[in-house]
Amino acid sequence: MDPIDGTAEFVREEQVEFCSVVCLLENWQPVSAFVLAPELGSGRSPLVVTADAAARRLTLNSSPVAPSAVTGPDRWISATRSAGSAPRDFDRVAADAGLRLKTRTTSQTIDMVRAAVDISHCTTPSLPPFELFWRRRQKLWDGIAGLCFGATAGLRHCDEDGKPLSATPSFFSQAEPVFASTVMGRPDVVSWFLDSPH
Repeated sequence: MDPIDGTAEFVREEQVEFCSVVCLLENWQPVSAFVLAPELGSGRSPLVVTADAAARRLTLNSSPVAPSAVTGPDRWISATRSAGSAPRDFDRVAADAGLRLKTRTTSQTIDMVRAAVDISHCTTPSLPPFELFWRRRQKLWDGIAGLCFGATAGLRHCDEDGKPLSATPSFFSQAEPVFASTVMGRPDVVSWFLDSPH
């Protein structure tokens, strides 16, 4: 459970990219996730998104939805980094490939949901889907539900070395479980990212 993902957004009255998250694990793997973004919808209305990995079922406000299929010229990647961090080599590579980067950190869970589900038609302003989500030093509670959404949508997730992310009892027993890096997206986009300097 993460009562408020995107705390910095939550405390700023004009911001809406925060959510509450619940993720169910079986055998240490995420199998079901629930995300409530209470002000993310048009007119600051709530959005509820769920994932059931076993049934390969995604819902948006109780209606089944298909996994996101990014199309068109406006292509985005969530490559957030800490405030004040210098641009990375990948930022230039992405720009050269015609991709736009979201680098400002908000709710990592919402960004991961946006890689799996297109919510753009429900938000004002429209929040486009992401082709790829990338974050270094991601805390477990900021990412485990997002991994469930990715698995449900058929996305690949791994670390920057291409190794699948695994949640084990020893990982969970750490005082603060942190993935060294999280990369999630369509298999072809993840392969492109892994072959790029980052």
